[in-house]
Amino acid sequence: MLSTTLKSLLLAGAVAAFAGLPAAASAAVLLVDGSGQLTGARNVDVGGKLFDVQFVDGTCIGVFGGCDESSDFAFTNETDARAAGQALLDQVFLDTPEGMFDSDSDLTVGCTDTADLFCNAVIPYAASSPSFPDRAATVSARNEDNDSVDGVFGPGNVRKDFDQSANELDVFARFTESAAADVPAPGALSLLGLGLAGLAVAGRRRRKG
Repeated sequence: MLSTTLKSLLLAGAVAAFAGLPAAASAAVLLVDGSGQLTGARNVDVGGKLFDVQFVDGTCIGVFGGCDESSDFAFTNETDARAAGQALLDQVFLDTPEGMFDSDSDLTVGCTDTADLFCNAVIPYAASSPSFPDRAATVSARNEDNDSVDGVFGPGNVRKDFDQSANELDVFARFTESAAADVPAPGALSLLGLGLAGLAVAGRRRRKG
């Protein structure tokens, strides 16, 4: 029969593993308006951190709080901005029961020109572009229609005062840190389960004894 001390150690170890392992990101939740347009998403995993994203027309100055300092943007270098763009392609621009958002880029807010076959989600990451101090540096997640290959393009740039409403192919992707709680990683849940199973076995042996 397992001693009380051993049972306590099993449970304590499982709980410690459960608390200590890194949390896994929950799946992104697509945001769709009443007309079936994709307006953004919650809980988008970018490098292990969760972000909410909103697709917004307007100027960089208006959408990103002045567009004049790196702190105006969720990502402040090209590498992180490209990771955010890839996250959009992998987790947000998808064909789902809510809408064919990968196959039909016109279903994304801000990209409603039915004559064209893609939508660029523009992600600014620096308040000035090399050689263009009046422009913000950007990357773009291009969501191609049908069987065309999606991709992240850049570095590019956008004039800070240019209104994306005038461009039916581009829309800003505004990221903010998500307030969603992390969920336990599968490994942690498995270890907790093993600890609880050990306690159950100990209980059965004690009853039989």
